[in-house]
Amino acid sequence: MKQTYRLALSILVFLSYFRGIVIAFLPSVVYNALFLISLIVLLLSGFIKHEKTISKRVFREYGAWILLAIYIILHKSEAASYFSIALLTTCGCIFMGISITKTSFRISNRVISQMLFYSKIHIIATIIVRALPSVYEATLLKVFDPVTQTSLKEYLSSGRIAGITSHPSQNGIYLAISMILFCSLYFIYDRKDRKTKVWLVLSVVALLICGKRAHAVFAVFAVIAMYFYYVNEAKFSKFIKIVIGVLVGLVGVVILANYVPAINSTIVRIIDLFSETDKTGGRQYFYAYALSWFNTNPIFGIGWEGFKYSLNAAAGAYLGRYEYMSAHNVYLQVMCELGIIGLIIFVLQMFLDFGRLLSKKNWKRMADKEDRFYIAVACCIHLFFVLYCITGNALFDPEIMIPYMVLMGFANNVINRPKTREDEK
Repeated sequence: MKQTYRLALSILVFLSYFRGIVIAFLPSVVYNALFLISLIVLLLSGFIKHEKTISKRVFREYGAWILLAIYIILHKSEAASYFSIALLTTCGCIFMGISITKTSFRISNRVISQMLFYSKIHIIATIIVRALPSVYEATLLKVFDPVTQTSLKEYLSSGRIAGITSHPSQNGIYLAISMILFCSLYFIYDRKDRKTKVWLVLSVVALLICGKRAHAVFAVFAVIAMYFYYVNEAKFSKFIKIVIGVLVGLVGVVILANYVPAINSTIVRIIDLFSETDKTGGRQYFYAYALSWFNTNPIFGIGWEGFKYSLNAAAGAYLGRYEYMSAHNVYLQVMCELGIIGLIIFVLQMFLDFGRLLSKKNWKRMADKEDRFYIAVACCIHLFFVLYCITGNALFDPEIMIPYMVLMGFANNVINRPKTREDEK
């Protein structure tokens, strides 16, 4: 049973990290089927093995998530399908997270190793595509369909790198998670060998040159917050050192930008964010539509996935190749589709998770640096998730929901584990 559980979890992590390239070879319906089958196997093997232990804590840790999943299933729009990737991702990952809260440390470590390995692939791919765009266009780009190829060429010409994914935002997510993982290894797990340092630097470089400013800003902010809360412990001397280090780092990045156009492009886009009149990247129209449809049913909303179908009906002719679009703001879209009720449930879960992860009582109880690593990395990705929900579609995309729920599940596992690791037996 444990082998089956581990295999299903590994497949789900693989599907999240290589969604774009998998769909390039397989129809999206096959991807959805693989996702669903792996999820069902994971849940069955996980709940059968840990049924009694999970039931005692499930509502304390995932109560709001479960309410949200039930509400989504009961209140989906008429046009939405139970087999859609958005519904499978959100609801499926919620129950996947519950199942993961009782995994063994061996499985947790193997999955983290798997995520680190995939992170290295995306880091290398990003750097290669940026350094050798002609090679990319002659090889990897040919894998995708003509419409996606056109989009990727446009993104590449504007300085946004998709790497081996089908969209720069996907790549930005993977690179942000990569930086979070390597920074947590370095600062919390205290793994300061040469290889970790090299990959940490490369993850930062790749994130800077991929051209996705929101991902870079949110990830850096999450890592800095994690450091000051978990590592610094209010020591003023360390605070001064970090401030000086950040300033030196910024000066170094600015100098490097003069010689590396890719980094300069990202810096310019971040600076433009503060000077642009429209700071939403042209998404203000999506926000306006979301608020407009929210007003039609403010309590319950228009139904899960109702936004993208309503947007297609109202402005499909202007969307071009993007037949269906999300609002690129999870809070507005949840409010639009699930009303005030859904938004309160979602925001409540975010606060509850922060409270559990930021508990000094839980942190001081963890003497093992491995335990502390899982809590810190979960808090870091949780903050990134909450921030990314402002500009992205974090709640609906498997490329972030699966790693997010996996890492949150591992952290809850550590928090609830007794001092003796019985689960290793």
